[in-house]
Amino acid sequence: LLDILALQKPNEKLKLGIRRGKENKDIEVVPTLRPGVAGDGPAFGIRFGNLSKEGLLINDVVPNGTAANAGLKAQDILTSIE
Repeated sequence: LLDILALQKPNEKLKLGIRRGKENKDIEVVPTLRPGVAGDGPAFGIRFGNLSKEGLLINDVVPNGTAANAGLKAQDILTSIE
């Protein structure tokens, strides 16, 4: 999942499947450019934790960042990317 996110172009809409508690949700995110970083990688404002059979744990979401503004929260589990 991290490899897929890293290959995304900034400003291209993604649909992320997440699990929050017992609920599954789809959230649309439009990554931006990483400020102050050379290259053209996307920025989501997410710090990831461990990968499990359920998906990739979101440890932290940067306040007012791309992910937070889209509705992602710490402890969500990323399950899919479209």
